[in-house]
Amino acid sequence: MLCSQYAVLTLKKDFVLVRNGRIYPVEVKSGAKGRMKSMHIFLEEHPEIDKGLVLSSTVSEKQLLENILFAPIYSGFDID
Repeated sequence: MLCSQYAVLTLKKDFVLVRNGRIYPVEVKSGAKGRMKSMHIFLEEHPEIDKGLVLSSTVSEKQLLENILFAPIYSGFDID
C-alpha cells in the first residue's frame, strides 16, 4: 500500500501514522465523549487499512475493539 494514495483525507483525522509501509488513522481524545464516527467511516471505506488508533486520557491500558486500538495517550504511537 502506498501512502501517496491517501494524501488527501476527506474525513477528520488528528494524525495519519505510517509505520512499516502501513497506514493507521489516529484520533486523540481528551475525554470519554465521542462516537468516532469519522474513524468508523474511514475504516469502512478503506478495508485495506488494518486498524485505527485512538489515544485517550480516559483509557488506562490498551484494548482492541474490532479494528480500533484504544490506548492511553501517554503510550504514544505504539500500534502493536
